[in-house]
Amino acid sequence: MQRQCMPPKEGGLPCEGEEIETRPCNEDPCPEPGEEDDSDDLDVVFTYERVSNRPQRYETCVIFEADVYLNRTDLDKECKTAPLIPARAVMNNKTYSIFLGDTMDDIYFSSNLEDLHVKDIDGDTHACYILKDVSADHSIEVCGKPGEHSTAEEEKKEWMDEIGFFQNKCISEFHTAVEDDPLIQMKMMELDQEREGEKEQEENNCKEIEESVPKLGPIKDYTMGALEAECKYEKLAEQEEILEEQKEDNDMKLKLEEEKEKDECIRREFLKKDAKLKVDVERDEGEDECAFLRDEIKNLII
Repeated sequence: MQRQCMPPKEGGLPCEGEEIETRPCNEDPCPEPGEEDDSDDLDVVFTYERVSNRPQRYETCVIFEADVYLNRTDLDKECKTAPLIPARAVMNNKTYSIFLGDTMDDIYFSSNLEDLHVKDIDGDTHACYILKDVSADHSIEVCGKPGEHSTAEEEKKEWMDEIGFFQNKCISEFHTAVEDDPLIQMKMMELDQEREGEKEQEENNCKEIEESVPKLGPIKDYTMGALEAECKYEKLAEQEEILEEQKEDNDMKLKLEEEKEKDECIRREFLKKDAKLKVDVERDEGEDECAFLRDEIKNLII
């Protein structure tokens, strides 16, 4: 330890002792590799980073996109404990999908909302729950990813609640909106007509892929399931794009109607002011004429 001495002032005494004091420290030798260390274990520090460069977003009955954890129980044999892998979950009013990156090639799981079953795991330390695609008999374990202002348990509850909400509320509203809107129906018919020309080619491509995949039992089934899920996702993405364009057109029509109504209100106010101005001018002219006549009458009497 180094000491700093200030020179004495006004009769003060000089500093005592050495400028630098030393003492023995850490004299115990370091343990050899493999020896037991009796010191306390350090706390584990977790760092949370974004999984995807895409923004996390939420719009009621339209989309819910946020980060989650995948509990990779399929890697138990390779790891002492199942690792938690960061992933991005994307849910709209028809599908639920999980991606390990930003591209379509990174899709890990996909299911129609109508076929998705959610099961809570009580007492799980990682706040996990099970998602099962009943149509494909494929299950995964998803866990809440804590954020800056929320815990893993809170994130888990939010996702489970929103999946139930999108399943019970948004799917029915989506179908009703499509059935009631003739413009959307027309767009859907045009889309179906375009797909008819491509359907045969898609079937041939899928058949060629199926024949080229070796017959390896579960591996083949998993490969075909992934391909079918990707095809479904692409179709749904195109349909969503059409509906989004229709929504933008409807919003523009509403804005035009509002502007038209504003112009009409301004025109009516202008006509009112113009009529009032004419009445005021005529009244002033009448008063001037009456005054003139009164002066003429007075002159005649005099």
